[in-house]
Order: sequence, then structure tokens, then C-alpha cells
Amino acid sequence: FNNNTNLVVSNAEGGEENKSSVTSYYDGLNGPVADRPEKNRQTAACWLVIAKKQGNYLYVTNTGSNNISSYSINENGMLTLTYAIAATSGAEPTDMVLSGGDQEYVYNINSGSQTITGFSREADGNLTKISQINNLPLYAAGLAAY
Repeated sequence: FNNNTNLVVSNAEGGEENKSSVTSYYDGLNGPVADRPEKNRQTAACWLVIAKKQGNYLYVTNTGSNNISSYSINENGMLTLTYAIAATSGAEPTDMVLSGGDQEYVYNINSGSQTITGFSREADGNLTKISQINNLPLYAAGLAAY
């Protein structure tokens, strides 16, 4: 949920190529905020995070496309695709977290390349790569930040 009790769901569409999307629901009960999911034309949307500070942006990993998309999300929960490819990640990105006092950093784990990639958030929703941790254990999963 974002600050306005909207539930946001990533839609992997069974991993079909170029079919990923994100849908915002008000209160989780009253149906979608929009008529349709907001497509990003990527593959296998997976994990998402909502950055409430420094702009209201949502980021979603696309496991089949090896990248991260960004959306702006307004006070009513309406989504707008900002960048279909806000950043290129390692292979098979899955989990993602926000870090920093102002949520200025995004980190994601890439199960296919056994890496964690770090990005700084830009004011327009784009991401800039700042770090990478290599040689994670095979099948490493889960990511937390504090």
C-alpha cells in the first residue's frame, strides 16, 4: 500500500515476452483505480517498491528483461509509466529494497548473475548505477535494508 491505502500489484503475465504491467487498486477492495494495468512492455515483472520520499515513484524488477521499470504514482493511486527501462540490472533481477534516510537508493538482487546492484534515484524516476556486489552464493534470495 502507498500512503493513500492503494494496493499495487506487479503482473508477470506468466512470463510472456513484453507483457508485464502494474495495476493499482484502491483499498484493495474497490477494484482497480485505472481501467487497465499500466504496461511497461518488459518481461516477467516481479518485485516492486514504492518510494514515498523525494517524489512518489514505484520501481519494478522485470526478471525476464533483466531491468527495472519506474512509474510515477499520484495521490489517487493512478500510475504512469516513467521509464520502461529505468536501469539495466544483472541477470534475472528479483527482490528489491529502498535504502537511505530519504529512500535515495534502490538495491536489487540478481539471481541469474549472483549479484546485488545498487542505484541512486534521480528526481525524474530514473536510476543511476552506483555499485555492484559480485559472487553471491548460488540461489541467493531475499534482500533487506535498514
